[in-house]
Amino acid sequence: MKRKLLIVLFLTALLLTGIIAVQGYWSLNVYKLNKDKFDNDINTAMQHALDSGKNNYFDSVRVVGGKHPGDTGAYIRLGLVSNRQADSARLYKYYRAELDKVHPRSEFILRFSDKPIPATPTIVPKPFSALWRSTNKPMGTVYQANELLYSETDQYSYQYLQHAEKKTMFVRAVFDRAQVGVLKEMILPLLLSGLLIVFTIFCFYYIIRTISRQKKLTELKDDFINNMTHELKTPIATITVAIEGLQKYNALSDPEKTQRYLQTSRNELSRLNDLVSKVLNVAAFENKQIGLNKEKITIDDVVNDLIASETLKTNKKVAISYDNKGNIKFIEADKLHLRNVLTNLIDNAIKYCDEPVDIKINLYQHNNNAVFSVKDNGIGIPPAHIKQVFDKFHRVPTGNVHNVKGTGLGLNYVQYIVKAHGGRVAVKSTKGQGSEFIITIPLKNG
Repeated sequence: MKRKLLIVLFLTALLLTGIIAVQGYWSLNVYKLNKDKFDNDINTAMQHALDSGKNNYFDSVRVVGGKHPGDTGAYIRLGLVSNRQADSARLYKYYRAELDKVHPRSEFILRFSDKPIPATPTIVPKPFSALWRSTNKPMGTVYQANELLYSETDQYSYQYLQHAEKKTMFVRAVFDRAQVGVLKEMILPLLLSGLLIVFTIFCFYYIIRTISRQKKLTELKDDFINNMTHELKTPIATITVAIEGLQKYNALSDPEKTQRYLQTSRNELSRLNDLVSKVLNVAAFENKQIGLNKEKITIDDVVNDLIASETLKTNKKVAISYDNKGNIKFIEADKLHLRNVLTNLIDNAIKYCDEPVDIKINLYQHNNNAVFSVKDNGIGIPPAHIKQVFDKFHRVPTGNVHNVKGTGLGLNYVQYIVKAHGGRVAVKSTKGQGSEFIITIPLKNG
């Protein structure tokens, strides 16, 4: 089973890696296509900006023929006197307006010079050098620096913006953060791709988690069946021996021996009944079929009777003390199930303690709740098992074997009954120093 689980984990990880790789490759290609489109658009915008500047220039320079009243033969020539700084600002305005039509809020700077402006050499990051190939540039074209993150237009020349000078000027638009504009336009496909990857990871995690839980549950059930079989065989074997003693060895003629054999059989039958009841109770409360018969019970009588019964049952040297610190007289609860809860806790304390066993039961009131504390001097619970002790079938092992007999149902039953009463149960334990189980139940369960 473990090997199969490892194979499933390996195949799942391999498949997940493949999906992420395909999504990454797809996203890179989409980015590349959008980046190439961005590079084309910024060149087109520059051409339109220069055309707009040219048209505006010719519209603003007119020769207007007209005569003022009383002034014959007078001509007025209207013109714009320009300089490089004004032309630069005007071209920036035109380019900004054209660029906002296709890529709003893209950040750029314009480089002006009266000499040709060389393109920045290509620097493609090594991890992407084999993947990145521009699809819209012919062979021999000079590429821009770091094609993934950087863009610049081709070099453009103009003369018509200069009135005073007829010298040719050159301009390039540079985008140091071209990826910001491109990624903004890709936000929807990238978001969908990311959500798909996250959803896929979650699905695989859920599948692996379910398989692991099923594996653990199978192991716990197998362990439960083994323990339960042993637990059932022990009282059956004891009763069989007692009956054989009565039949074959003339024990019936000895009243004392007969009584002892009958008492032994009665005790084992009671034990057998308890085991069957535990299993039936688990099935019942798993299907929400356990009903509580709440009544007003005298708690001191219940606890003292329980202590006397538990002391007689065990062969160990046991000291059980009880202190009702809150002077609580009555509790509204199901008497049978509350007694079973305390019985389970005391049984566990006795089973997991070396002699002499010292168990302290304290009862006190907190707000409107009765709080039971059952503390022992046993072997304690390892920290790794603290959160699992209330799980069904779970038992704290010692190495690969269970030194103490049990079914792994007792504490699960305790938790269910306490919660059914509207209470809660907690445990404190230090390995080698003992454990303390704390049960909180409302004083009135109306």
